[in-house]
Amino acid sequence: GSASVLRIGANSPMFRTNLYKVQNGNADLIDGTLQMLDEEANNGVDENDATKLSNLYENFGIRQQGTSLSLEIRKPFEAADTVHYQTNQLKQSGYRFEFVPQNMVVGNGIEALILDQYLGTATPVSLAQSSTFDFVVNAETASSASDRFKLIFRQLRPLPVTFVEVKAAKVDKKVLVSWKVENEMNIVNYTVERSVDGRRFFPLGNVRANGSTDYDFTDNDPTSINYYRIRSNGANAETKYSAIVKVSFEATPAITVYPNPVKEDGKTNIKFSSKSAGDYEVKLLNALGQVVKTQVIKHTGIDANYAFSFPLHMSHGHYTLEINGKDGQKTRLKILF
Repeated sequence: GSASVLRIGANSPMFRTNLYKVQNGNADLIDGTLQMLDEEANNGVDENDATKLSNLYENFGIRQQGTSLSLEIRKPFEAADTVHYQTNQLKQSGYRFEFVPQNMVVGNGIEALILDQYLGTATPVSLAQSSTFDFVVNAETASSASDRFKLIFRQLRPLPVTFVEVKAAKVDKKVLVSWKVENEMNIVNYTVERSVDGRRFFPLGNVRANGSTDYDFTDNDPTSINYYRIRSNGANAETKYSAIVKVSFEATPAITVYPNPVKEDGKTNIKFSSKSAGDYEVKLLNALGQVVKTQVIKHTGIDANYAFSFPLHMSHGHYTLEINGKDGQKTRLKILF
């Protein structure tokens, strides 16, 4: 009658794991565990821990030294610690774990992951705020195995490098790819990769990491359209990709007119560059927007110049050439006569 039973201090660090059953979009809490973290505690099973009381439905506990616990008082988590969860009598249904850290000291250099041994996945679990993990039990026996899940802790691995900036610029008929990095740690080299469609990338060459912040690589044989990205290669086989940049050597479709201003003879030329074949309607509009001449150009698709003349006795001033293509594209050019 005098013993304190499950009395929790308001500021005590703890880690709660709740198990929900998820059906038809509804999540119902069905079981849970609680771990109290105390530097003075031990990680074995003793009188401070509470064993799991089984029920006829789903059961969830912490497996420790052959015993299933609902409450465990233990030392704070450290790298290489593992919490072995025990589930029993799970049905073919959807379920959800909710991980609730309270008053835990974060930033101590460790991270947590929930390991699903049935699917072979490891998913990060926050040690600073609540997070969830959904899973499904199906007809396969392994999906309802009592030891399917465990929470593992490991040392945080620092990011090997941070890509600050990536650029690609045309230099004559070549492309200079340059990138800036920060926090370079244990990087062996950088691989420059190129793609023609922005999806499938192939390596072009490597640049050795030298502790610098600025690197570059020259693509001596680019294609008409080029996408580039940089892959960092770490000493521990870790890789990381930069953003993708694009360089195009394709000519930009354009229509130009020359000479402009038009000389006294009223003759000029309309130049088509990289425009698709088809009929193009040319309208000459005066300053009031009135059409004073129309002409159809039958463009073959090959870059070409087409003669255009102002009507006789036209007054000098500002005009507009409006060229309409079959695709609905409209080009308007200011012209002075």
